[in-house]
Amino acid sequence: MGFPGAAMTDSREKRPRGPTPPRPEPVVVTRAYDLARWLLERNARFPRSHRFGLGESIQREVLTLLSGLVTASFTRDRGAALRAASLAHTRLRILIRLARDVQCLSHDQYIFVIDPMEEVGRMLGGWSRSESVPTEQRPPDHAR
Repeated sequence: MGFPGAAMTDSREKRPRGPTPPRPEPVVVTRAYDLARWLLERNARFPRSHRFGLGESIQREVLTLLSGLVTASFTRDRGAALRAASLAHTRLRILIRLARDVQCLSHDQYIFVIDPMEEVGRMLGGWSRSESVPTEQRPPDHAR
């Protein structure tokens, strides 16, 4: 009810209804996450002779790639994070090829993983190029 003479207000209307929804992540982060999940699952099935050398290197690089993309997604100065992600992507591509050559990945698994690797590489390259455009020539953030 309230006190006599007090204005009736509903305080629930003024409060936000729960936490603000998270900002959607870029598609490249989602694709890199799916790639990381697939590679981490395959890494567990590598032969013991390669699991702790090649397998751990693949694990480290895919997590570095994912981490660089997430960092670039949520910071204003994206250049360094995108360069680190690009370098990790290049190293990962070579390690995956090596995993196929030493038969840790079958030919079919290699073909399966190369498509998302190339897709992430194209997206990463496009994002890097768009970040290298001088600020005056870049469209506003809301236009992307």
